[in-house]
Amino acid sequence: SGKRPWLAKQSLGQNFLVDDGLAATIVAQFAEAAEGASGIVELGPGQGALTGHALRRWPDMLAVELDRRAIVTLGEAHPTLNVEHGDMLKVDWAALAQDCGGRVAVLSNPPYYLTSDLLLS
Repeated sequence: SGKRPWLAKQSLGQNFLVDDGLAATIVAQFAEAAEGASGIVELGPGQGALTGHALRRWPDMLAVELDRRAIVTLGEAHPTLNVEHGDMLKVDWAALAQDCGGRVAVLSNPPYYLTSDLLLS
């Protein structure tokens, strides 16, 4: 959509996706990989570029966000979205999979500096 409700925080390494067409493509391609998953989790949704597209496909999805400004923005834009305040590097994947009843598919456009740690968590 290109709309930016607030500026990125350098301290959190934020860079926001603003191309709605690209966001739709990412979610569509993710849908193929997520087929058969028991739960969908978006890590660090930020301003929600992927979130709206994902929520239409998976209304029971979970989002985990550290930035409280994003939580407010996401809640206003997507009142049915389940958003948890938390650090994407501290998600208890085993507990989440158990709560979902199986495999969890993860959607994210994380800050660059977190990518390696996230993939290894």
